Amino acid sequence: MINLSLYNERPIQRLMMKHLSIWKLTRLQKFPSWIEDAVDTLETLLIYEFLNLMILPECLTTMTRLKRLLIFDCPQLSSLPSDMHRFTTLEYLVIEGCPENVNLSQVSTDP
Repeated sequence: MINLSLYNERPIQRLMMKHLSIWKLTRLQKFPSWIEDAVDTLETLLIYEFLNLMILPECLTTMTRLKRLLIFDCPQLSSLPSDMHRFTTLEYLVIEGCPENVNLSQVSTDP
């Protein structure tokens, strides 16, 4: 397990991982910018109880290997990135416990 400080913008030089779980964050309203370093390697992203998250970062749409995106209990999430249709590798998407007005119509898993 790796322990990354969520408050440090660039904790390491190059972040390479396949699976990332972010849970029970009560103070942050957005993703730490260091997550952008994993756009070329991340396959699974689990977001759970990110209580003040209002929008997912645009960098998610550039994750060329993302296969599984799971978002649970994010009561402030108001929208998804505008380019969600770019998820050509996405095989599994779950969004639960988020406001009903989160627009999923822009998500297409058809290549």
